[in-house]
Amino acid sequence: MDGIEFYSHKNPLVKLKDHLNEVSEKVLNDYKKQKNEIKLPIDEKFLKNISISHDFGKYTSFFQKYLINGIKDKKNRHHHGFISALFGAWLSEDRDYLPLIAYFVIKHHHGDLKNFEDDLDDNKNFDNLLIIKEQIENIKKNKEKISSEYG
Repeated sequence: MDGIEFYSHKNPLVKLKDHLNEVSEKVLNDYKKQKNEIKLPIDEKFLKNISISHDFGKYTSFFQKYLINGIKDKKNRHHHGFISALFGAWLSEDRDYLPLIAYFVIKHHHGDLKNFEDDLDDNKNFDNLLIIKEQIENIKKNKEKISSEYG
């Protein structure tokens, strides 16, 4: 089980743990440069949690098959945004709406911050809940490897 590798990007192939660490370093460096201008109740721990969880859903075999072989899952279980957003919200301290902020930042981190109405679509959310159950079960199969990558 330890021999399995998870990737975040293709061409070039980037290990997921390396991508998450690189994003975290960049976000924390940017925060240190600008923290005096930021008027939100955030800190380095919160930003690190968002950074390391923003692509958590890429730990599914559904996403890995899509990335490596271009095979889209018919149920859209290869999508990684919703489960990543839930994980980031779960990691966040429950103060000053931080879990909600984490959820929206991660869910929309590919640039669709203008379309929050998607999060209010009950039919889409029901479909996401069905998918998330299968994604969680899939991730559990590699929990030791994923836990070691998260430290």
